[in-house]
Amino acid sequence: MHLTNFKASGTELLRGSGRFIGSKTIEVSLPEGGTRVLRGEKVIISTGSRTTIEPIPGLTEAGPLTHIEALDLDHIPGHLLIIGGGYIGLELAQAMRRFGSRVTIVERNARLAHREDEDVTDLLQDVFGEEGIEIVTSSHVTKVEGKSGECVKLHAIRNSSEVVLEGTHLLVAGGRTPNTQGIGLELAGVETTDRGHVKVNERLETTAPRRLGSWGPRGQPALHSYRLR
Repeated sequence: MHLTNFKASGTELLRGSGRFIGSKTIEVSLPEGGTRVLRGEKVIISTGSRTTIEPIPGLTEAGPLTHIEALDLDHIPGHLLIIGGGYIGLELAQAMRRFGSRVTIVERNARLAHREDEDVTDLLQDVFGEEGIEIVTSSHVTKVEGKSGECVKLHAIRNSSEVVLEGTHLLVAGGRTPNTQGIGLELAGVETTDRGHVKVNERLETTAPRRLGSWGPRGQPALHSYRLR
């Protein structure tokens, strides 16, 4: 359906891996082999993000679920452990609990959805508690043992004491990592923050330099910059 819509709109759709090789210039590696080089007056960077997998000993080896794999499950977890009390973790915690799973949320901060107003987080705490969801806040996971889907064990530190939680499945929902590595942003003059996000101004324009003295249609100055949508 989407391919048909693209074709009908006149938009060219290339499926491949792209990276900047210069200002406003992108090289696309095509799945069938070979490359194409594209150059435009404006480039929109919309590479999205992925689930952050922190360097916790045993976490990667446990094969944890992300929100993608969790939505593809064809069975109900017996006891789902969730690392992260943000909006993704909360949505899946409530859904799985209502499907019949036992659910435990492990959050490093003192409150769920800690960036929200305190009255909102207090309400969330009450609602989730009433639904039978176990909430373990102020806890830092130090080690993971086992395999998600079979038996998994979390070791965490809470108030200077060790806490051990056991479940059948593990879901990681502790934040997002932007997909900005290895796409040549530095060659295009696009700066990123210390967390890897593209730096933008109030107009969502990046740090890529504009071309001075260039004019667009009807004598208006052309904005030669990259934008993040």
